[in-house]
Amino acid sequence: MTTHSPTLQEHQDKMLLRMARIGDIDNKLIYIIRLSEPNNVPHFHICDRATYGNKFHVCIKIKESEYHNYMGDGDVLSADIKQRLVEFLCSSDKWGMNHWDILLQEWNRNNPDIEIDPKTPMPDYNKL
Repeated sequence: MTTHSPTLQEHQDKMLLRMARIGDIDNKLIYIIRLSEPNNVPHFHICDRATYGNKFHVCIKIKESEYHNYMGDGDVLSADIKQRLVEFLCSSDKWGMNHWDILLQEWNRNNPDIEIDPKTPMPDYNKL
């Protein structure tokens, strides 16, 4: 019996089924929320677009300006990416909804057992 090693496309498809894509920070990084997280710490993910996290992946807490390294992630954001993240979260999508509000809403939709107050203020992620 042979074992099947997943291709990059299969890996990406599997990741997409478990993620809610919120937006793009730039043409290389995407900002996502994983669906049905296994722990009780509200957080979001930023990963590289090409491999959906195999080359670059960070988890960031929603309520505090801290990394959440429950998966052994070792990557960190540069000062430039932190600034772009803050600008992105403060901006609105094409329908006029603020990306920070979208993050909170999508977390609550996808993790109903660990809801966050929709009025939670955004931490200063420049201090990560």
